[in-house]
Amino acid sequence: MPARRTPNIPQVISQTLFAVMLPVFAVPFEFIIPVPWFVEEFAKYGMLRVIGWTNTEGKAYRPLLFGAVFGLSESLLFLPSAIQFGSLEPLLFRLFLTVPMHAVTMGAVGLGIANKGKWVFVGLVGAMLIHFLFNVVAGQGVWQ
Repeated sequence: MPARRTPNIPQVISQTLFAVMLPVFAVPFEFIIPVPWFVEEFAKYGMLRVIGWTNTEGKAYRPLLFGAVFGLSESLLFLPSAIQFGSLEPLLFRLFLTVPMHAVTMGAVGLGIANKGKWVFVGLVGAMLIHFLFNVVAGQGVWQ
């Protein structure tokens, strides 16, 4: 059995902080390209490429972690409007449903990257499709 390497803690922390900041940088692009599922999933794909993520040395969980952190950070961007309108219901909805959705979609992107070749495209398009369907269902009030 191969020896497990200790994670590079500073690297994990810096990459997680990247995921925290990613919605802050991605959301303004949604004003230019008003297609959130495209912008956000492409941003997550870009993040994994920029940090050079590969599924080696026990790093398979990281896209799931980064996706959950992305979803949490994005949800917290809605906190001021929740306070302004006096209802935490939309914020709770975002926390309990969009955080796991972002973890799953970034996991799909990571799975595509890990398998290389055409699977990169399949993972990215799969993540976009999941995000799109989530937005369609959520926008029609199915979970309200």
